[in-house]
Amino acid sequence: YQQFSPAIAAKEDIKTVIDKMVASGQVDKQRVYMTGFSMGGSGTWKFLEKYPGYIAAAMPMGMSEKVDFGKIKDIPIWTIRGELDYFGRGLPENIAEMRKLNGDDRGSVEWETGVNPMFTDFDGLGHGIQWDAASRLDLLTWAYSKINDGNIYPVVYFISPLNRQEYRAGEQAEVKIHATDPDG
Repeated sequence: YQQFSPAIAAKEDIKTVIDKMVASGQVDKQRVYMTGFSMGGSGTWKFLEKYPGYIAAAMPMGMSEKVDFGKIKDIPIWTIRGELDYFGRGLPENIAEMRKLNGDDRGSVEWETGVNPMFTDFDGLGHGIQWDAASRLDLLTWAYSKINDGNIYPVVYFISPLNRQEYRAGEQAEVKIHATDPDG
């Protein structure tokens, strides 16, 4: 006995369609990207969890989701929400948990680069951020820079200087970088 779930059926249908397009040569299997907003963001998180090695990069928006982050911690993800979004209220905790699995325990700071997942939080906005994200962020360039070739992306980020830290003329800045490559 298996209970019918429209969400599970939809995930299967999406994967089936993509598989057929890959098989017919219409899609490069190393460059499959996924995004979704609101319920689509939830579906993106669940698809990643179910098929962790399938997607080259993902951009779930406007929805936090409790999934097994250990399964998806190595997939390049850029997640986005509006600061006032009720449905994305758990996203900072999700980000912090996933980053901790990647060796970064500084939480969900937004401005960091080289950490996974990336996080953008639009100040003062609520749930409908998909248009702001598409028009104000360079999502396509970021996604297209990712390829699913079996190599896990390294984790590289600045420890110091801190973002927007100021120095006086002639003062030495100490630069510390954290870098790990999970698969060498």
